[in-house]
Amino acid sequence: MDNQWSRMRAIIRSEVGESAYDQWIKILTLEKWDSSEGVVHVFAPSSAISSWVCQNYRLRLQQLWRDLNPEVRSVVISSAHDLDSIESLASPSLPGSYAPPVSDVANPHWQFDNFITDSSNRVAHSVMRALPDTQSLGHSPLFIYGGVGLGKTHLLHALANYLSLEHRGLRYLLLTGEKFSQGFVGAIRDRTIESFKSRCRSVDVLLLDDVHFFNGREKMQEELMHTLDALLRLNKRIAVTSNCSPSDLEGVTARVRSLFSGGLSCRIQPPSLELRRAIVSDRVASSGLTISDAVLDFVSSEVSESIRVLDGAMHRIKAHARMSEGEMTVEVARDLLSDLFQHKRKRVTIDDIQRKVSEHYSLSSGELSSQRRSREIARPRQIAMYLAKHLTNRSMPEIGRKFGGRDHTTVMHAIKRVQSLQQENDEVVVHDVRSLRASLENQQ
Repeated sequence: MDNQWSRMRAIIRSEVGESAYDQWIKILTLEKWDSSEGVVHVFAPSSAISSWVCQNYRLRLQQLWRDLNPEVRSVVISSAHDLDSIESLASPSLPGSYAPPVSDVANPHWQFDNFITDSSNRVAHSVMRALPDTQSLGHSPLFIYGGVGLGKTHLLHALANYLSLEHRGLRYLLLTGEKFSQGFVGAIRDRTIESFKSRCRSVDVLLLDDVHFFNGREKMQEELMHTLDALLRLNKRIAVTSNCSPSDLEGVTARVRSLFSGGLSCRIQPPSLELRRAIVSDRVASSGLTISDAVLDFVSSEVSESIRVLDGAMHRIKAHARMSEGEMTVEVARDLLSDLFQHKRKRVTIDDIQRKVSEHYSLSSGELSSQRRSREIARPRQIAMYLAKHLTNRSMPEIGRKFGGRDHTTVMHAIKRVQSLQQENDEVVVHDVRSLRASLENQQ
């Protein structure tokens, strides 16, 4: 098993790179092999690391080990803290003793300091960070809402991490709405509802993610309402997140909406262009890679729906920049992220391209298809052919026919010439191609 462990770590190292390998995989140790169950036990130095590795690498580790050894059925990753928690939950509580809350482990990467702010999210960031202070009790319950992938969960986990470091005397419970509901159902099934209530109401800070999960679940809403009531009477802090405002929570009782509305509600707006640009710059700076401003401008301007999608786009860009020997250009980035743009893309025709290019260069409608070869027409024609190749599904012979019956080799030469000029950072060509392409892709 030691040999298999070494071989598997070598494979993972080649897949994820040195930085991720050193941070997450190298520090794991092979604990034991349970041959009767087909389970490999891997040990992590802390519960935070075991949780992160489980979420991001366990399935890949399991698949690799199965490839090396068909007897392996699963891989279990744990820490000493995880084992202690399991044992304490499994053993009956002593009369009158406090049962520790079963809290999710906060993502160690989500901190207040690496949450980039602007006017769209600055208030939410500030009030969340201020929540543990005595003067901030008026903020409770703090209700953060906004669309998917805008950073709500990041802020909630950042507060949990902040409490662990700066307010160790405060007990917190970090749960999703789904986890709360599962715990409630399990407590009813196992007749341990009083223990469940005690765990949820004996904390100083309740952090609840995705409360819109309670929509239409009346019994769970009733338990949630009593939990919130009990905590507020004791001046405890509550922070929750949702995809909509309290008044827009459908299928939630008026009493629960009233409790949420009685605190401070903060909306996180979609990220502005400036914020998206700051985020992509931060992601590159932390990676140690060098990626041109043109590529970063392109990604931040084109990927606008959420920070989560923006992060996913940057993961692709960084992985390609790290693994590929070729230069990361705007065109390469566009190809890498093409699936993100499909829903935005309109059908572009060669006629559309010829019209836009003619307008851009102040040419008449027929000059691009004429036989004239002067520079003031030849360069716009080459750019138009290049755009036709990248924005339509027409073949090079078809493109040639649309440009005055030219041969496909002429089209090929035009495409290569425009690519070459962009790689040489010809400012005029780079600007014109980018401007024309954006105009064509965003046409109504």
